[in-house]
Amino acid sequence: RLTHDDPGVDDIEEENMFLWEINNINPKNMKRTIDPTKGSVLGRYNCYRIVLSPIESEDDHKIIKCIRQYGLKILNEKISHMVYEEVDTDKTADHNLLKDWSNGYDKELSDLPFSLRYMLHSLVSCFGLTIENAESARKICEILQKFRSSNHHHIPHQILRYIFFSRNIMVRSTKFLFDKLEKAKAISGSYFHSIMPENVSDRCLTRSVLITPTRICPQPPEYDATNRILRQFNDLDRFVRVHFVEEEFGKLFSVGNEDVIETRVRSIMHNGIYIAGTHFVFLAYSNSQLRQNSCWFYNETSSKTAEYIRESLGNLKKIKTVGKHAARIGQAFSATTDTVDIPQHRQRIIPDVERNGYIFSDGVGMISKKIAEDISRYLGLKTIVSAFQIRFGGAKGVVSVAPDGIL
Repeated sequence: RLTHDDPGVDDIEEENMFLWEINNINPKNMKRTIDPTKGSVLGRYNCYRIVLSPIESEDDHKIIKCIRQYGLKILNEKISHMVYEEVDTDKTADHNLLKDWSNGYDKELSDLPFSLRYMLHSLVSCFGLTIENAESARKICEILQKFRSSNHHHIPHQILRYIFFSRNIMVRSTKFLFDKLEKAKAISGSYFHSIMPENVSDRCLTRSVLITPTRICPQPPEYDATNRILRQFNDLDRFVRVHFVEEEFGKLFSVGNEDVIETRVRSIMHNGIYIAGTHFVFLAYSNSQLRQNSCWFYNETSSKTAEYIRESLGNLKKIKTVGKHAARIGQAFSATTDTVDIPQHRQRIIPDVERNGYIFSDGVGMISKKIAEDISRYLGLKTIVSAFQIRFGGAKGVVSVAPDGIL
């Protein structure tokens, strides 16, 4: 049980007192409930003190066994009681807990560009880097700023990425980061460039954020297929792909997680999230993302809001069904490869093939041999493709090369 031992703090109501309720001291009967802390800050730390009643009965030992089965290390079983201390939001007036990503040193790191703040946030969130104090934060900012005006501006990303994927616990200290950055000019950029595919014409560097019931975990950028919106607005720092997952990063199922869905997921979808101090709001999702509990979020500007982007896709106001409306928007977010432009005078709408009340050409169209040759040549293919899966002007489906004389 998570409790207060401060006599000046009122007791928490029974239903909000537990992070997990233990029923019959059986891990299979443990019930997930919401984060009871102010500002939902429970997942921001990697060290907790849990206070149990004096370990005397057989049930007490079962609780200890249960805790071990969940991967928690017991440092001292002789403690007679266990304390849960609330975070006092009044003492953090200089920064909003929802925005805080560096454990209180956002101000010292605010001059860094978003790309570097994002990587630092990813390290802090996975406990790959611990910023000990304000002086360390200022030193990190000072060193990283020096690389921005040099020919080695890619090296900080390289080092921060290395720390993220390292399994050595020693890299968690800022001293390791300082040492690496000081020696950085002697390091080649081969590692950083090795993550870049040879042909990136149809790919871009995208950022993914894993959201668990208690944590926000930005992941290092990776090259992935582009879509129409990313190509059209061409400001990748403003787009992130969000995945709702379990604490161990597995798929988040709705069954048994009603409280998590209702509070955590709904709140983020309505209010957005802060990543490295930058606010992102829900934008849209593709059909494949919907199956993966994933969607796109966007950092709005005064002139380009999420609603502005959705309206730029066309007039969809006549579609009243929520699912169908979202599916039409999602077409623009499907992973696609940009090829050739088709001018207006080379487009034609043809009637469907209907027989006995059935439509035999739903999602099927034709393409001229000349345009098929242009696309195949653009993609660097050795042969002319005879059929293409397309997304075109709000339509989707398959087009095949028409016989001579038809188009």
